[in-house]
Amino acid sequence: AWIERAVELSSEETSVLLALAEVERADGDHDALLDILDKLITLSGDDTPRGSLIEAAELHARFGNSETALETIRRAAKKRGQDDGRVLTLHASLLREAGSKIELAEVLETLTTLEGGVDDSIRAGHLRELAQLQEEDLSDEESAVESWQRAFDLDSSDAETVAALERIHRKSDDWLALKVLFETALDSAQESDRASLSASFGTLLLDHLEGPERARSQFESALQTLPTGRPARVGLRRVAEQTGDDELLL
Repeated sequence: AWIERAVELSSEETSVLLALAEVERADGDHDALLDILDKLITLSGDDTPRGSLIEAAELHARFGNSETALETIRRAAKKRGQDDGRVLTLHASLLREAGSKIELAEVLETLTTLEGGVDDSIRAGHLRELAQLQEEDLSDEESAVESWQRAFDLDSSDAETVAALERIHRKSDDWLALKVLFETALDSAQESDRASLSASFGTLLLDHLEGPERARSQFESALQTLPTGRPARVGLRRVAEQTGDDELLL
């Protein structure tokens, strides 16, 4: 009752609006809560509490008011706090929807540098998205290579990251870097990816590095995982032709 009386006497006081917001929040009335938060933001301007900006942005996003949500979360992002991850995650989501590639890349870069409480696989996912933006939309190949490598360092089992770095190393004929990539990826690869990786590694060894003997072990390893794998069978046939080992052709 005292809140209703306070609203009657001073409906534009920040403390009153915050108290009224607490009531609507407890009641689960999100429409009324958003109305109050919007009024609070209008009245308080730059002095609006960061938590109120974040909550208003989340509610606007939930109700499909994407432009207002983005404007509000940008204001929240200017105020540093312990929940930066929450702010940046929503900010990134709204920027994807808006198609704002440059700003999204900046937000993703910040997300990847947050300390504490962020799982490596999540951080690697942000880096993969950042690398794709840098490579495909921003024409920043050098930064993209760095982002792909950072993602790989955090999660060497991700097939998309391995494929991107393989393409990059092949483009520059950096066979030693590609060798290290395959060796590291095989240590943590999922079972479904091992045959392809081993066959590709074997082909690399055969064509550019250590020759048929070590290549043979990679092709055989690939066939143990996937007995019908054509790249590994072709590789073993090439090893047989180079070494004269006719038994490999049986």
